[in-house]
Amino acid sequence: MPRPARIAPQIPAAVTDRLSAFQKVFFSKPPFVSGVYSIDKADYLLYYGGPQNPRCIDLANAADADLQHLSDACAPATFGLNNTDVYDEDYRKARKMDVDAFSCKFDPAHSGLLELIWPEFLSDGGDIKQKVVCELYKLNVYGQGSFFKAHKDTPRSDTMFGSLVVVFPTPHEGGALILRENEKEWTFDSAAEVLADGSPKLGYVVFFSDVEHEVTKVTSGYRVTLTYNLYFNAKSTDEPTTLLHQPHLPSGVSKVGQELKIMLQDFLACPDFLPDGGFLGFGLRFLYPLDATKPVSTISSSLKGCDAMLQAVCDELGLQHSLHAVYKTSAGCDYYSGDSDGDKTVHIVRDTFWKGTHQQVDMDLYHYIRDKKSILLRAAGTRTFKDDYGKVVPTKEVHWVTKVPTQYNVVKSHYGASSRFFVPPSSAC
Repeated sequence: MPRPARIAPQIPAAVTDRLSAFQKVFFSKPPFVSGVYSIDKADYLLYYGGPQNPRCIDLANAADADLQHLSDACAPATFGLNNTDVYDEDYRKARKMDVDAFSCKFDPAHSGLLELIWPEFLSDGGDIKQKVVCELYKLNVYGQGSFFKAHKDTPRSDTMFGSLVVVFPTPHEGGALILRENEKEWTFDSAAEVLADGSPKLGYVVFFSDVEHEVTKVTSGYRVTLTYNLYFNAKSTDEPTTLLHQPHLPSGVSKVGQELKIMLQDFLACPDFLPDGGFLGFGLRFLYPLDATKPVSTISSSLKGCDAMLQAVCDELGLQHSLHAVYKTSAGCDYYSGDSDGDKTVHIVRDTFWKGTHQQVDMDLYHYIRDKKSILLRAAGTRTFKDDYGKVVPTKEVHWVTKVPTQYNVVKSHYGASSRFFVPPSSAC
């Protein structure tokens, strides 16, 4: 049986040009902020050893012997894997000290560092009126030969959204932090930055939790860092925790927010854009820890970066929007045709996650995944279609302004039909 031909959506060039421009701006802002910062001399002092063997080290003027002693006082560093802490020097070789074993004069809020960081890192999130907790997590020492292979941070809770790493001006070579997202790569070389002009400065880099990063091998000296976990609406019992009220600025204040707002207004005014009505769909840029037993909308207050900014822009334009899980399948059966008919591709929009299985052949897969509240979407510019049983599939048109990721959670039936479950979820206006 010949496979049905795929028919490309008929979308005017004026619309495709606008979509490409929007995507370029949406992904233009790097998912991190880095730099160096001058702090008081006293803020470089670190105390450790406890009452029985108290020690103090000045991390702006530390001798190799003092840094070696600090490293020896630390324990081997582990890393998170499948919700457990794993020790494997083939993957990570470093030393660590827990927060109850040391005290540092430096505080990111009192020093003014957070006030410097937030406008650039979080301003595109809109005025979501939340508290942010910056919680000291760990001290790490990377001596000669130490490294940490590429990884993504394990969220410590469903409200954790990022990490702040500060690097002290201890002489070292190597140990650069490499960050990656969507095939782009950036390098923060702390060894070159913290002593660049001959005077010690604190290096810093703040990034979102799902950004892949690695620490290259330290070839000489000691790289000493403090790591802080960043949370939305988190409640901490630690005294050093810093609460920051309303770190976000209205999206209109930010350059990216202004551009996207103007572009969305242009979309809505374009006569070729959804002339018969429909939806705007946005695949979210970042990943989020999700509880599969709860509605997807529960993470709306924890959106970060450009995702949160997009939500704020829609609010400012008066566009109704909501978060959903999106499943991609076909209204035709793959085992009949050997391939999905491009005309019959359907996105199933759900408020909750699908937990079922597809084990029968008497009904197209989309019937199993949809629920009473589901919306069925077809690509803008395509015609309505019937399923293999002659029933018209009740779809509405959608323009995916930013593409839905396809690399997560493929749900397959016993008969080869497949539905892709996209995480992060999508926002529909």
